[in-house]
Amino acid sequence: MREFILLALKAKTSADFSLDNLVKAGRMDLVCRFVSNALFIANDLRRDTIVHVCMNGANDPPKIISFYGIFT
Repeated sequence: MREFILLALKAKTSADFSLDNLVKAGRMDLVCRFVSNALFIANDLRRDTIVHVCMNGANDPPKIISFYGIFT
């Protein structure tokens, strides 16, 4: 099993940011790209992978969000 941990120091921890501008939301675009690249490979999903994102940005830090591949 693979586990990836991303420490996002500037990622906002509140829901008051715009999805149209993820760069100004504490570089949430990089967080989304990290999760996508960690879970997906060519034409398939990494089923034995867990991704943890630790967000320490403004408003209400810290928050941890975990994304799980499908275990079979």
